Amino acid sequence: MSVEIVQGEDKVFSVKLTDGNGNDYDLTGFTELTAEFAGITVPLAITTTPDANGSVASANPLCGKIEITLTDVATLLLESGDSQDLEITIDKGTDRTIVQLTKVLKVKERLIS
Repeated sequence: MSVEIVQGEDKVFSVKLTDGNGNDYDLTGFTELTAEFAGITVPLAITTTPDANGSVASANPLCGKIEITLTDVATLLLESGDSQDLEITIDKGTDRTIVQLTKVLKVKERLIS
């Protein structure tokens, strides 16, 4: 999976989560999802509660598919680079799982600003 983001654009993309064996991650019953990105000054965290930066939602819980929405404000905060990492935290009650996706984001600076 590779996602290209231009700083300052609105971006919606899907991520399919799998476990260490390649099986779809079952998100049924999750209580919170958080997507964390490398930021210019601090990490940018998007949760299931929509805010000015965007949100993350379960698009298909049984298949481990989530949809991440980033606003133009949020993409401006992302650090530019060809091999950015993304971390998804899944809370189910008191159980927490962290899925690390390495080198999946390509964040580009605007050519004309």
